[in-house]
Amino acid sequence: MRRRGFGLFFMAGFFIAELSTPFHNIRSILLTIGIKRGFIYNVNGIMFLLTFFMARVFMVPYLYYRFAIYKEIELFAVPWNMPLHCHVFSLMFFMLQCYWFMLILRSFMKALSKIKTTNKLVGVDGIDGTGNGKIKLQ
Repeated sequence: MRRRGFGLFFMAGFFIAELSTPFHNIRSILLTIGIKRGFIYNVNGIMFLLTFFMARVFMVPYLYYRFAIYKEIELFAVPWNMPLHCHVFSLMFFMLQCYWFMLILRSFMKALSKIKTTNKLVGVDGIDGTGNGKIKLQ
């Protein structure tokens, strides 16, 4: 696939965006088999959040930065050294990834607040907080 040196750098960068896909698929599998919480579900959620940010949100500005280094130009000169359609595609991709990341982050924060609320109600050691030393079962 010869493209006369145009776009291969960005195409490779956008393929890296798929690093978060396995964690999304694992989440779907866990939900299908009925696992909606627990250690595995939480670790997978954290990994999905991190890989999504690094591979999809952070990747676009990083590609522009690396392109500036490659071309030995200032970062602010990158827009004038690339075709317009590259910017349009990158901007659309970046905006969509930011929107999805906000949804993922909101879901993560909601789950985190549920964990904190549960720990406050039950207590870290499982005692119900009434002072009678009984263990509250969930």
